[in-house]
Amino acid sequence: MKKLEIAVSDEYAASGRNFHIRRSWSGVTVEFFNFSGRQGYDFKLESASNYVACHEMTLTDGEANFDMVGDVNRRDLADTLSFLPAGVGSRGWAEMEGDNSFTAVHLDFAAEGEQLSLGQLPPKVYFADSAAQSTVTKLGMIVRGEAPGSALYVETLAQRLHAELNHALGGEQVSPKVLANLTHKQLHHVLEYIEARISEDLSLSDLAGLAGLSRFHFLRIFKNTTGTTPHQYVLRRRLELAKDLLADGDLPIQEVAARAGFSSAVHFSRAFQQRVGVSAREFRKQLR
Repeated sequence: MKKLEIAVSDEYAASGRNFHIRRSWSGVTVEFFNFSGRQGYDFKLESASNYVACHEMTLTDGEANFDMVGDVNRRDLADTLSFLPAGVGSRGWAEMEGDNSFTAVHLDFAAEGEQLSLGQLPPKVYFADSAAQSTVTKLGMIVRGEAPGSALYVETLAQRLHAELNHALGGEQVSPKVLANLTHKQLHHVLEYIEARISEDLSLSDLAGLAGLSRFHFLRIFKNTTGTTPHQYVLRRRLELAKDLLADGDLPIQEVAARAGFSSAVHFSRAFQQRVGVSAREFRKQLR
């Protein structure tokens, strides 16, 4: 199992503040670490999963050692990524001042479809890739509660990150080819399941399982069939349900959000405003 140990040195306990949060979904665990003030810590990573970290850190001192890479002593880590395949560890220490943070993502699912397993790729530390960095940043925002993060969306981002890392690290690429469509039976089962559980936290794993496909293949074939991703389809259906609820009664906005499957009234209001063009309250007023 994954194991990332961060031990803050006692001598810095009174001069800084630390924040750590961790959440897990099917096939992915995301951690966010923030260090404020004058800090120093030892770290050690031993993981049976693929590990990628996005650093927003500038060190005053430190040493790091990575299996298969060796010693790497770099101070400016801002906007860099590090990737360690399953079974490759690291250890070291760091000192810093000011505000520093990093987001760590553990990818536990095996490669699916035609993608090369990340575990077969060599480790690479402190490199730049804007696509993968953007995806890790989104996952960090979700784990901090700064952005909505349904299981379906998080698993979709994890699949995207898998492909982005595979591309950035020189893995085998998926060959373009004509994709099949979901059969009528497959599509019916998936859409029926979504409608019956629209208020629940739907997962990509469950939807793919209904179609008898891997998550990787399901994402591609669902989009080829419907013209949209599963996440975007579910979001559209939730907004359509919310419109009906707003039109039919005087339910509080929080209750509308819950019945339509949004994690909070704040996330619902933001999504509604962005995609409908007016607030939920204004939409209700326009109908009266």
